[in-house]
This record gives sequence, C-alpha cells and structure tokens, in this order.
Amino acid sequence: MSLGEYIGAGSGITKGLYHLNGNANDASGNGKNLSGTGITYSLANGKFSQGAGMTTGNLSLANNLGIDGGSVTISIWVKKTNSIALNKYGGIIDLNSATSKVGYTIGFSNDAGVMNIYIDRVKIGVADQSIGYTFTISSTKFDNLILTYNASSTILTLYVNGVYISERTASGNGSSGSNGIEVGEYYGGGSTSKFNGNIDEVIIENVAWDAAKVKKYYSNAKGRFGIL
Repeated sequence: MSLGEYIGAGSGITKGLYHLNGNANDASGNGKNLSGTGITYSLANGKFSQGAGMTTGNLSLANNLGIDGGSVTISIWVKKTNSIALNKYGGIIDLNSATSKVGYTIGFSNDAGVMNIYIDRVKIGVADQSIGYTFTISSTKFDNLILTYNASSTILTLYVNGVYISERTASGNGSSGSNGIEVGEYYGGGSTSKFNGNIDEVIIENVAWDAAKVKKYYSNAKGRFGIL
C-alpha cells in the first residue's frame, strides 16, 4: 500500500480493487484477480506506486464481479503514451455483460488524442446511453475518470479529475447478469481496440459515489502535499 492508494470499503461494497503494484491481484478481498499478457509493471508506469503499461496487452476477468443490474462506481487512472495515436473507438475500461444484461464502458472515439469520453449502459434491445465529453488525456500526468450509475434514480454521472462533468437519465434498470471486466481494451463494432498508455488503481464498487465522495477520493489521491 502506497500513500494515496484507496483502501476499499470492504468486500461487500468494493467488488474489485486493483493497485497494479507489480501484478493485477484484487485487493478488495473478493479474490477477483485479473489476468493478461503484454503488460509492463513499473514505477514509471504508475500514479501511486507501480502501474500497468499497455500497448498491445489488456487485463481481464470473465467471472462475475457482483455488479448485477444495481448501482455501480468505476474509477480508473490513465495516462496516454506520448506520440502514440489512439485507436478510434478504443476502450479504457469495459465492465461487460452477458446477452440481455447491463454493461458499462469508459472509452474514446477519436484517434487524434482528443477524447470523447463516453459512458454506455448497454442492454440488448435498448440503445446505448452515453455522456460525451471532449477531453485531452494527458501524456505527462495521470487523469482520473469516474463513472457512477444510481439504480434508484437511473442516473449516469461522469466525473473527471474530481469534477462533475455531466449526467443523463438511463432507461430503467436491466436484469441481473454476470459481469466481467476488460481493462485497456474494448471489443465493439467487430474489432478490438487497445489503449496505448499507462493505467493505475482500478476501483469497482456496487454503490454510486456522490460528488462529495468523488471529491474526497481525488483529494486523498493527491497525498499530503497535494501533488498529482
């Protein structure tokens, strides 16, 4: 555990917690370790301590994370690899779903480095519901992206670097299903797109963080001296 890293809220709430300190083991207590190839762990690739460097690799888990049609928070730290073009429709994190179930995605749809962060709550037979935000992911520092979905209000909310960006009302709750996870990859439109860059501290919880919680998490991540 390094200064600024998230401790977790207990295995009943924190369903996946990946510090990526030399491996992709789950620190939530649920034992949902990720596996993958083409990953380089190092201090140079990390925000807090070590992090995962990705160009052609990804991390994944096929088993159920325990996020089944209810509220969810997904947080991830990312830094783009300098001078490497981003694949169009690439994925940063995809909490995927089985047929007719609900999934969540944070990704991009621009290959010039300017990110259109989108959030999809996908249910077969229902149009993708997204929040677009034009944002340039840095190649010199880590940015924090957070998606929340409140199952009671059916509201999707996007936060970037601790700041509320936008929200939209989704069309109802989906049925429960077995969610897996892809980190650094998204499969869509008949092809797989990879994220070229560094990823650190991935958090998945079965509650929707509010703005105060997001701000507190981001402030804590700065550490004692307020440095990002």
